[in-house]
Amino acid sequence: MVKKRSTYSRTKSKSGKASGSRGREALGLVVVVVGIFVGLAIFSYHSTDDPAGSAAGSIQNWGGTYGAILAFHLINFSFGRIFTWVIPILIFLWGLRIVKPRWRVVGFPGTVKLGALAIVGSAVLAYISGVGWRSFPQGADYETAGWIGDSLHSQLVGTIGDTGGGLLLGLVVVLWIIWAFRLQPSEVISGVASGVFAVVTGFAAPIRRVAKFFAARPAKREVPRPVKTAKKVAKEDVAEVSPPAKERPSKPLIAPKRAKTSVVDARGVSTEEGIS
Repeated sequence: MVKKRSTYSRTKSKSGKASGSRGREALGLVVVVVGIFVGLAIFSYHSTDDPAGSAAGSIQNWGGTYGAILAFHLINFSFGRIFTWVIPILIFLWGLRIVKPRWRVVGFPGTVKLGALAIVGSAVLAYISGVGWRSFPQGADYETAGWIGDSLHSQLVGTIGDTGGGLLLGLVVVLWIIWAFRLQPSEVISGVASGVFAVVTGFAAPIRRVAKFFAARPAKREVPRPVKTAKKVAKEDVAEVSPPAKERPSKPLIAPKRAKTSVVDARGVSTEEGIS
């Protein structure tokens, strides 16, 4: 015999689910607000702000003293000015995921991909800017690529040199694109090859046009004379040989005929007379 659940137990279970969902949503909203605060602190970061927060009047960060300290340490200790934005973006997206689990805006694979993008991007920025490893008291030097990017760059350059480090970073970038967007290696290789070919032909096309123009330019342009065809030459020869056409004699003028009329005299005899 199946026992029916009481109204009290059903009400208690519903209230427990409702309280659990409200707590989860509140936690998600807190995480969302934290992500927004971190993003504003990074956006309004100034290298002249005192990270120790001793001179509160000179701080220009929108987050105040705490925002200046947070932005300084995140930018200089992690991935630099550009790729540090991965941190507040991930915090914000995870807050939305906590509020509404059905909103699959981000997950573990997406977090790993964005983290890898920040690491590789900071190393590439350090390689492009040419900065090497330095001691951290020169904190402003780490704004470009952060301590992580500068450390990776210094290790690569110290191990395999500038050329080898650049090739390895380029290979890592291509592999990240294949992994993140689920592409075929052949598609990526053909795309890179077509891009390089387009750049090379784009630079070579104007030079080729200029060289072709000066090579095909004549010293003095002459007006070409009209060429006589065989038909025109034959007509001119026939016109010279054939005699002129004879003039036809004009016809003599003929006087018009006079009309005849009959006249009856007194004797009754009719005579014909011409009327001109």
